[in-house]
Amino acid sequence: MTLAAISVELGPPLDCEEEEWLLALADMENWTAPEFSRNQADRAGDVLRGTVTPGDEALWVYRVINNWRQSHDFPLARIRLDLRRHARRVQKTALVVGRIKRLQSVREKLRTNDTMDLTQIQDIGGCRAVMKSMAEVNRLLEIYKERNDFEHMFRWQSPYIDNPKPTGYRSHHLIYQFQNTPGGTDVFNKHRVEMQIRTRLQHAWATAVETVGMFTGHALKANVGDQDWLRLFALMSSEFAEMEGTAVVPGTPERRSDRVYEIRHLAKQLRAVQTLDAYSHAVYELGHFEKHARYFLLQYDYKANKIYAEGFFRGEIKTANAWYEEAEKEATARNRNVVLVSADSLDQLRSAYPNYFLDAGKFTNHLWRVIQK
Repeated sequence: MTLAAISVELGPPLDCEEEEWLLALADMENWTAPEFSRNQADRAGDVLRGTVTPGDEALWVYRVINNWRQSHDFPLARIRLDLRRHARRVQKTALVVGRIKRLQSVREKLRTNDTMDLTQIQDIGGCRAVMKSMAEVNRLLEIYKERNDFEHMFRWQSPYIDNPKPTGYRSHHLIYQFQNTPGGTDVFNKHRVEMQIRTRLQHAWATAVETVGMFTGHALKANVGDQDWLRLFALMSSEFAEMEGTAVVPGTPERRSDRVYEIRHLAKQLRAVQTLDAYSHAVYELGHFEKHARYFLLQYDYKANKIYAEGFFRGEIKTANAWYEEAEKEATARNRNVVLVSADSLDQLRSAYPNYFLDAGKFTNHLWRVIQK
């Protein structure tokens, strides 16, 4: 893969960040290629799910699955760069980040979808654009709907803004199947990458859900955990939906007065504002990051209530993945939540992943306003 080939797909770079990404993408030594067949990957997924007894092949299973995950880095970087370009054209301050799905999340997805193979998971590689409002979200979606120059194959979409999940989750998902440009390597073809396009309000809601879930140890975003918290989040999502002129969450009151009455009752019972405010003031340690770190390994220590982070340069994705793999092996024993994400800067990372920095402030402020009205 040459710099020229990628530039043809994306067009001329707009800024120095894009130039950095293009240079990293042009050097295939930076990236992990799939070493196993899709059938082998699916076999390893069956073992991870628990439907096949691992026997003596446990180490092989983790090697196959980690290689399959890491082989999504290159397709993700390419599609994330494209998303960044178009999101920034719609809104210069748009936040665009990417991440490879955590091993624990892969296992949970396989266990909750017993007919799904590992290679069918559409969001092993995922990138997200956080826009200011629905006007910017709709404009960005329109760009992708109208495009005829995108190399990658559109597979399907999940319009969770028009049709919110019963949990209250709202975001628009686009699934693409990666296709390399002519003359480039085709080993990554057919890998799927998920785009999530959402507003700041939708993002504040989603990260508050994950923050509470991290502290309580419940998968609230999967509708598992305290029913009062789940109900409060569903109601608040409808509040946000009404503010944005979109569909309210199924199972929540259409009349705002009924919603507010229920929100006030639950917020008082849960001491929700005080609890969320306490989470926002949790201790974290970032250490010293070089100015040009672009990959960030984040570990939340449940017991110590701290964030630990390591930064890696653009061309250090293989090193970052090695650290990530070791951290995941120790995560359960050390009672930690681990994720590796890519971003243009640490500040952007903190804005896009506030749940890992335990900042539920935006959601809390909106909740307080609803209670006080």
